[in-house]
Amino acid sequence: MNLYLIKRHGTSKGTYDEARGFVIAANTPNQARKMANDQGGDEVNSGTPAPWNSRLFASCKLLATDVAENLGPAVLLRDFHEA
Repeated sequence: MNLYLIKRHGTSKGTYDEARGFVIAANTPNQARKMANDQGGDEVNSGTPAPWNSRLFASCKLLATDVAENLGPAVLLRDFHEA
């Protein structure tokens, strides 16, 4: 299991009821991005299909490898700006 940091690009961090970033335990970057999209907020429903899957919307950085062996895929941290 690997740890990934996924965060939005640019200076805009989103508005209310939107996720700004995640730390996710996953096997691959694609799996981490899909999990982020599943846990997103209003940005997921903004008309852009699967924004967290897009490299134009968010970066996905590998933080660590071979960690959390007993955990399985999971969202460990979600930065969410709630109204």
